[in-house]
Amino acid sequence: MRNRILAAFLVFAAVFANARAADAQSLAEIKSRGYLQIGTSGTGAPFTYLDSKNELVGYDIDWAAVIGKSLGVAVRFQAMPFSGLLPALQAGQVDMVMSAVRITDERRQSFDFSIPYSYEATVAIVKASDRTSTSFDAIKGKVVAAVANSFQEEAVKKVGGYKTLLSLRNGSDIYLALRSGQADIGVTGMSAAGHYINSGNSDIRIAGEGVGLSPQGIVFRKGSTELRTAVDAIIAAGKADGTYQTLFRKNIGVDAPKDP
Repeated sequence: MRNRILAAFLVFAAVFANARAADAQSLAEIKSRGYLQIGTSGTGAPFTYLDSKNELVGYDIDWAAVIGKSLGVAVRFQAMPFSGLLPALQAGQVDMVMSAVRITDERRQSFDFSIPYSYEATVAIVKASDRTSTSFDAIKGKVVAAVANSFQEEAVKKVGGYKTLLSLRNGSDIYLALRSGQADIGVTGMSAAGHYINSGNSDIRIAGEGVGLSPQGIVFRKGSTELRTAVDAIIAAGKADGTYQTLFRKNIGVDAPKDP
């Protein structure tokens, strides 16, 4: 009986240890472990996506490399749907999240954010053949596609008046929904739409801009003060030495917005 209880305890302990493997609250713990575990969607070009070699690339991925190098640790990514990123962070499966996450007052209630390392605008996109939709308000009365739990989905809900809102898993699903006719209009980030169009895709156009520039930040669990402070210092240094501009131009193709 004692052996069975001991065996059950050891199994539980192993599962618990694995589930909390990334739950390092202090910077010292992360450095001792030797790597930083980062959650990302891997589907939100130009911030985080898979290239032709099936490797993660993008603005967030480049910034993660800068942060890892500055901290003296390796970087490991856990790719998952955007809607699962913050729950995974809360559960201790990753140390932080880098996936073009908007900084909002609601999210600040549950998580800590770095200083902004990017800014984004929200746009409505349609098929290139749709010449009648000429503003963000064109979502009214239409079937609209957006990524579930994203800032863009929140923007659609605030404007309201749409016929149906399709809450999709990934940014690439928005383009599929438009091409297939499942959606009339998609709502996404200006950077993502610009990257898609500039990559040689002529089937989609931007109909209009909605919410103006809003800040994006790296997300941390509450209490990860040492890690957040260290990352803030790295971002601030990157803004001062030109890294911010270089990475923004490389991945997004335009000059980086200045801090307000």
